[in-house]
Amino acid sequence: MNKGADVRICSHHVGGRSGTRNLPVVDGFEADVLSVFYEPDTTAVDGIHRATEHLASETRVLTDCLSGDGGVRPFHIFNDRYRSSILPLVPDFARRYAFDPQFGWDTDPESTEVVERHELATVTLDAVMERDGDNLPAPDYLSIDTQGTELEILQGGLETLTENVLAVFVEVGFAPTYEGQPMFSALEEFLRGQGFALASLEVFPAQARTRERVPIGFRGAGFIDSGEALFLRDPRRGLAGMTNQDLALAKLAAIAFMHGFPHETFAIVDQLGDDRLNQLVETAGGNVGYLAFLAEFRSIMNSQARVYPMLYSHILGPEHSAARFLDPDLLSKLDPMQRLLRYYQGAAPNELNQALMSLGQPGFIGIEALAMRFGMTEIAEEVRAARLQQVEKTRIWLGLSAPG
Repeated sequence: MNKGADVRICSHHVGGRSGTRNLPVVDGFEADVLSVFYEPDTTAVDGIHRATEHLASETRVLTDCLSGDGGVRPFHIFNDRYRSSILPLVPDFARRYAFDPQFGWDTDPESTEVVERHELATVTLDAVMERDGDNLPAPDYLSIDTQGTELEILQGGLETLTENVLAVFVEVGFAPTYEGQPMFSALEEFLRGQGFALASLEVFPAQARTRERVPIGFRGAGFIDSGEALFLRDPRRGLAGMTNQDLALAKLAAIAFMHGFPHETFAIVDQLGDDRLNQLVETAGGNVGYLAFLAEFRSIMNSQARVYPMLYSHILGPEHSAARFLDPDLLSKLDPMQRLLRYYQGAAPNELNQALMSLGQPGFIGIEALAMRFGMTEIAEEVRAARLQQVEKTRIWLGLSAPG
């Protein structure tokens, strides 16, 4: 099925009617992105284009309704149309009340009544790619929010998932909302089996759902029922089915950084090495933002002094394992010279201390400055905060700074 790699990062968004997407908008990478939206309601297509026309990326809209095995399926449109789904609501869920803080109203049984029911022709993701693969790149980044059918859509795109997908951003359920809806655990187990790891999990604010309407003054936090999860492909065991594994690694490294996981980018770029990364940049003609970013990232890796935090085993040995719990003053009693000898072993202490001092400067340095230049301010600030914390803790263990 794989029709050959496209150097752009192709993001497929399935579900939702707002025209938004979940791949972060990054100024320096945006022109490298092709966003594909699946929207069977043709009246919503113009709205998607209006919502994305300000972006430098290209947007395409397909009027397909995805499912797990294709065929005609009923589509339930509820009074609250944001809940509309191929699946009917669980009756007990539909009969409950819950205060919606976003809009400031109580959802109620009337809001979950079915107001329209349509028979829709559905298709699997694999079938779409078989049909349109010559003109449409397969997804590198797959975003799914389809009110309970997320897992079956993934299962109906298993070949596409294996050969192309590097990241999956998906709505997940922790309590049944729709009849037959798989829970988070089933979805996580499936994706883990396909070579993905859970990178982040956001739980939506819990709403107190009650069978009887509860008055103001008697409500608090409710039970958790849904959220959003990001899964990233394991770069060392999950790329066997991909045609251009080096390009897949580069895209994965960029996606990881965009989502705030620079340590993953470091590991992937280290795995690629100079020659393979430079070959990708040369093949792309040097005009692809995320590849240029990764080339500079690699250059910083090669030039910036590699300084590491103090290890647990620099400080505590196996003989201290039990004593650590029995003696709260154990750390203060240990010989500091022993941990210094272990930390500095094989290194020039003055050079290492100088490197630590350089890494302790408060401004943006290294990949933080690079992230700022490519428009990723929040990530740059997070990396800087982590760097300064680790430098300070290391200097304290080395006796170069006093504990705060």
